[in-house]
This record gives sequence, C-alpha cells and structure tokens, in this order.
Amino acid sequence: MVIGVNFPSLRGLGRELGVSHEQVRKWLRVLGYRGYRDWLRATGLAGVDYADYVLRTYTALRRLGVRYSVLPPLAKDLVVPWPWFTVNIFNVGVLGSYIDAYRSIGARIEFVLLDCGVDRYWQRPVDRLPVNREYGDDYWDAFWGAVDKLRSFAREAGFAYEVTVPDYPDDYTERWGRPHALWSEESSDYATNIDKTMRNIFEFLDSDPGQPWLVPVQGYEDVPSSIALTLEVLKPLARRYRFGIANVCTTRSSRVILETVRLAREACKDCAFHIFGPGLGGVRRLFEGGLLLRGDSWDSFGYTWPRVSGVGKTQDVRERVKWFCIYLKRIYDVLRYAGVLR
Repeated sequence: MVIGVNFPSLRGLGRELGVSHEQVRKWLRVLGYRGYRDWLRATGLAGVDYADYVLRTYTALRRLGVRYSVLPPLAKDLVVPWPWFTVNIFNVGVLGSYIDAYRSIGARIEFVLLDCGVDRYWQRPVDRLPVNREYGDDYWDAFWGAVDKLRSFAREAGFAYEVTVPDYPDDYTERWGRPHALWSEESSDYATNIDKTMRNIFEFLDSDPGQPWLVPVQGYEDVPSSIALTLEVLKPLARRYRFGIANVCTTRSSRVILETVRLAREACKDCAFHIFGPGLGGVRRLFEGGLLLRGDSWDSFGYTWPRVSGVGKTQDVRERVKWFCIYLKRIYDVLRYAGVLR
C-alpha cells in the first residue's frame, strides 16, 4: 500500500484495528463513506495528500473510544468530514455551514463541545482586564446566546453536546506580564482562580443540573498538584458529568501534561476527562501512560500551526485542509508508536 494514495479494504482496516469489517463500515458511514473513490469525489479530497487518514484516524480513535475534538477546515469545494467538534461561544454560528456541507455528502456531526472562550476573554494585557477580574454582562450575553444556538443546532442535526462551565485560567502569565492576574482580593483573603472556578461550577450545576455541562478542573500555571483539592471536592459529580483538565491548555511541557493527567486519574478513577489543548507530544505520552481511556477526549488546533520551517499559521483554506489531513496522519502515527493499536 502506498501511504496517502490507496485506502485499504474494509477487511484490511478491520484486521489492523481488531474489529469486523462490518463494524468499520458502520463507523465510516458517519463520514459519508460509500466506497473510497466515491467518498473522495463527494468530499473534493481526491487531490489532497493523506486524505485517507480522515478515515483511518477516525476509525482508530472510534475503536479506542477516545475523541479528538476540533473545528475542521471547510471550503466551498472541499469538505473534511470530522464528527467531533470544538467551537467556542464566539464562533458557534459556523455550525450551520458545517451541518449543510456534511448533509450534502451524507456525513454528520456526532458531538460538539462548546468551549467557554476564556482565551478570547482573558488573554489580554493586565491593563485591559476588568477591574474586578470577573466576567461582564457582555460575556454573559454572548455565553447564553451561544448555548441557545447550540441547542437549536443540536435539535436540527441530532448531535450530542457539552457546554463548558466558564472558568478562570491562570496560564496567561506571558500575556499578562505577571502571574495570577485573575486572583482577586476578598476582605483579608485572596480568591484564587481555582476558588472562582469552583464558585461558578456549583452555581451553574445548582441552577441547571440537567444541562450537559463539562466541569472544568482548574489549577495554577504549570503546577500539576494544584488540581488535587478541586478533584477531591468534585469527585461526587463524576457519575453525571465529564471533567475538563483546564490548566494544561497553554503549557509547552509534555511532562506537565502527563503529570497533571496522571494525578487526575489517580484522584478520580471513575472520571471521564477532556484534556484542553495538548500538543501531539503530550498526547503521545498520555496514550503511552495509559491515561487516555474510553470516554475521554482532547482538543487541539495544532493543525493550523504546521510548525514546519518556513511555514507560519495557515491562512488559505486549501492549505488548512492539507495540514489537517497531515495532522490526522500524525495522530495515527502517535497511536501506533504508543502501542495502543494492535
């Protein structure tokens, strides 16, 4: 087989994954698959290198029960059907275009994670932060408007979703120019970003317990052990909600990611986790350590930054399609090298 050119038979892929070819066929229907040539023609991906890894990587992750969540690229003549989405409250409206495009090729979205957009709201210089270090009315209007839009899209397209409880990050020190910029003084004590996140969690869950919330587990920047107390308090919620490991979103250290998730897994063995923003190095170490399990997920927009000499952030949508397919190949390679595939 020539990698990136010929998709294996369903029986061959089933043997690679240790499942039946009928199971592979069932999984691939989500991506609009009706035979490789027909799928390439329908999606417009016939001339894109490694397009077969959209199919390969999806089925491999599906077999493991772990999701890679992202906003895939979309062009007028190129549709990359990927069923697990991350959107934020400021761009949730784009789902309408994806629903229409996927429907046109027989694909569908399975799951959407609504991110609360902390990077958009908090990643700015200290002198531009709200004086009280709290979310303002403009944010809450955007948040609840986005939740309503997501519910409407979910009814239309039939996908499952989760909504991230708005949290308070601690890992934008480089942007803020000093650490702990969102901690705020209350009487004689300081409310840390963890304290404020916990306050939001219990307010949201008390007011609307039926909402499919993703509960954020916050900590201090590059301090894995800082999540311990949070998880001890939140553990009773594990049967009803998944938890998002939120303090690793910007770290460049695979060690920090590995140690944080290891401590989280030890603290709550029954939890299902979403890991925010790890790079592929961190993802590989998580799989090698047996720390990404069935029911878990991660998100990353690393494909938009190819990190190849002379190539910056991808701007052209056709370039983004190419790099997305390459990124999926890299995920597949991670799974193989980590030894989690047969």
